[in-house]
Amino acid sequence: MPFMTIREILTKVERFHSEFGRRLHQAEEIATDGEAKLLLGFLGNHQRELAAILSQMEKDSPGNIATLNEWVQFDTTVEDPRSYLREFEVAPEASPAEVLEAANRLDVCLFCLYKGMAKGSATPKAQRLFARLARLELDHQKARASNQSYY
Repeated sequence: MPFMTIREILTKVERFHSEFGRRLHQAEEIATDGEAKLLLGFLGNHQRELAAILSQMEKDSPGNIATLNEWVQFDTTVEDPRSYLREFEVAPEASPAEVLEAANRLDVCLFCLYKGMAKGSATPKAQRLFARLARLELDHQKARASNQSYY
């Protein structure tokens, strides 16, 4: 089981959100369904916002710097968002339902990753951090499932 610091993990997840946002905007540019185009733009902006939030974490929480330097052991058998990203593609003729399904798959991957990180964290502070991130992904999925705006 590999080890990484929380800072390294958050940096990787931040980069993942940035890249996923970029890919969603690329899909938006070629989408032919108007509603799917709007969803792709919204989801792409959302991913970029998540990346920005993660990048600000260290600056906004100087009291948590020790926590960010904590080492975490994690299980690589949980769903891996990197493999999801490698396989991600939205067809130009994708329906809004297919776009939402892609977003839900991402949330499941990240939820599993964060839950695994929470289990592998040695301190309660780190466990709470990853539990909150897991909850955020679960909330995204629930909001989309009920067709409500998360915001």
